[in-house]
Amino acid sequence: MVECLRGLGLEDASVLIVLAQADAAIQRAARNLPHVKVLVAQGLNVYDVLGHAHLVLTRAALEAVAGRLGGRA
Repeated sequence: MVECLRGLGLEDASVLIVLAQADAAIQRAARNLPHVKVLVAQGLNVYDVLGHAHLVLTRAALEAVAGRLGGRA
């Protein structure tokens, strides 16, 4: 996870990672990183979005969020 975030230039930033569905491997890889939180799209909320400097979504998570909001991805 550290290398993935480093590749995105986000290794020292607070990051919210949003997945379409739970992924134990990703959640396990991120759980010890102090400024990284992993959520499922269904649990996405304004508090968490505003509480992190960067938002990383999978394509499927973006579609799920857009569908929840009634729009298109």
